[in-house]
Amino acid sequence: MKFLAPPILFLLLGQVVAPTVCRLQEDAPERGRGAFIDAHITSDGRLGVFTFNRVVPFSAEYGGSPSIFSPAPRKLRVGPLTDRIYVGSYDLDTGSIRILWVKENRAWLPGTYKFYVHSVSGATALIRGFGQPRVPYRWSQDYYLVDVQTGNYRSLPVERELARRRARVYHATLVDSDGTVLFETTRPHQPVPVTTEPSLDLWLRFPSGKYFLLDRHSNFFRNYSSDGKIYYAQTTAFPAPPHQGLKVYDVEKRISQEVDYRTVKDRKYDEVDLSANANGKLVVRRKVTFTRPEKWGSEEVLKINTDILK
Repeated sequence: MKFLAPPILFLLLGQVVAPTVCRLQEDAPERGRGAFIDAHITSDGRLGVFTFNRVVPFSAEYGGSPSIFSPAPRKLRVGPLTDRIYVGSYDLDTGSIRILWVKENRAWLPGTYKFYVHSVSGATALIRGFGQPRVPYRWSQDYYLVDVQTGNYRSLPVERELARRRARVYHATLVDSDGTVLFETTRPHQPVPVTTEPSLDLWLRFPSGKYFLLDRHSNFFRNYSSDGKIYYAQTTAFPAPPHQGLKVYDVEKRISQEVDYRTVKDRKYDEVDLSANANGKLVVRRKVTFTRPEKWGSEEVLKINTDILK
């Protein structure tokens, strides 16, 4: 003979258990959890540009009827449902934080969309947003130019523009403060490039939105390039003599010419490095020696009050 519990028993259990669950989840912080994702320092070494993600819980009302066990409906956390993404600046001298831009993530899956600081030139930062949209369910990316003084930003429809040129972004670098960006690209359905067989095309995107194919199957020398000068070559081994093959492109004059690689010097390396560690903290490292090989001091975790990032 089966035992059937009276309906009143289930009703009482629902009144006792459900409010308890609601109360436990209601104790969670209103702001959710947050972490620093990426950071990059400006050329003068005094200001850092960072990105910060905070997962914000979604709240809904529990529709239980009031009783002696549950006097009133309580809020129930059903999240995390959305992300709040910050782009800000950190003053290394004063330790102050300034919010430049706050983006509410609703078009991407929760917890997948993040901002990365690709490079900073003058008062302009190149930000890459990467994540998985809700529809379609594939990884995608966005690019933005952010003014670190005013907080103004503009979106770059890079993927759509390069798709018309049968190119796919492999890496992007901001080459001047006006917003000129160099894209190292591959062809659609092309495997990941290897260093022994350079297969990257170099595309320049000017602030006007116009594109210029700088070279095909070429190498971009990031350690030489700065201040609107782009060094590139189709080889990484320069024969001697006549030491030819390395080229430099002047963004302002829009001309390219060959140079002797022996006369080219590495750009001045920063004395301070700012980044985000695996624990979501901002860390700073200072250079100890400036001769090759360079030596850096240990990471110093910055004590930052993130209450402003909420």
